[in-house]
Amino acid sequence: MKQIHRIIVILLVISNLIISGCALLVGAGAGAALAVGTYKYIEGALVRDYNRPLNQVYSASLSTLKDMEIKIVSEKKDQLGATIKAQRANNSPVTIKIKRIDRNNSSLSIRVGYIGNKKEAKIIHEEIARRLK
Repeated sequence: MKQIHRIIVILLVISNLIISGCALLVGAGAGAALAVGTYKYIEGALVRDYNRPLNQVYSASLSTLKDMEIKIVSEKKDQLGATIKAQRANNSPVTIKIKRIDRNNSSLSIRVGYIGNKKEAKIIHEEIARRLK
């Protein structure tokens, strides 16, 4: 009898975890679909879409890094996207990737550090957004 009781308790716990996990994923998906102009944190990079063409986002990114005294190490750009590699004064890497969504919209990804620093990436995003207004 005790063994059946344990099995029932274990099954209830597992089913509760599955149900709550699925609800969490569905809620997150719905929120992401509705949220326009908000940030997504993906694999250590903070990503946001901008209603601006690739060239404008690229120029704003370069000027932001220069004004923030973040040394630009390399930059590559074509009509589909751009990558800017930079380095903070503490030698922490900063990687900015811009992807063209369409003629008037771009996606901007910023990763600060080796594993990502969401707080610092958001500061850079906010400065870039300010320039794009």
